[in-house]
Amino acid sequence: MKSSAHQLAASVAFVAALAIFIPSCGAQTVTGKTYVTSEGDTIIFQANGKATERNGSPGVAYAGQAIYFGEDGRSPRTDCTYSQSGKKIDLACEEGAKAVYTVNADGSLTGPPEGMWKHTAFAHLVLKK
Repeated sequence: MKSSAHQLAASVAFVAALAIFIPSCGAQTVTGKTYVTSEGDTIIFQANGKATERNGSPGVAYAGQAIYFGEDGRSPRTDCTYSQSGKKIDLACEEGAKAVYTVNADGSLTGPPEGMWKHTAFAHLVLKK
């Protein structure tokens, strides 16, 4: 009987360890990370489902962006939200700009070919170091 109790306890411990480990084997979370485009624009994924965008080229804004970065083009845009389910990230901003990104094995993000804002620089983002 004692052996059965030990086996049961070991089995429960093993299942509990798997329950903790398996979800972390899937997609990498973007929460708390900053990603950058080839042109220096950044998207910061915050823990509360909010995302902040910073313009990497002040004075250059894509259609729909200009009113969000202030007169000098440097103000961060804070009206974006995101949700992540596995490798899929849904990113949306107030005026209707939306994109679905996929987390790649190397941690980078790939979105639609036309990118967010209909600008191809937003088609692929890399983790900022």
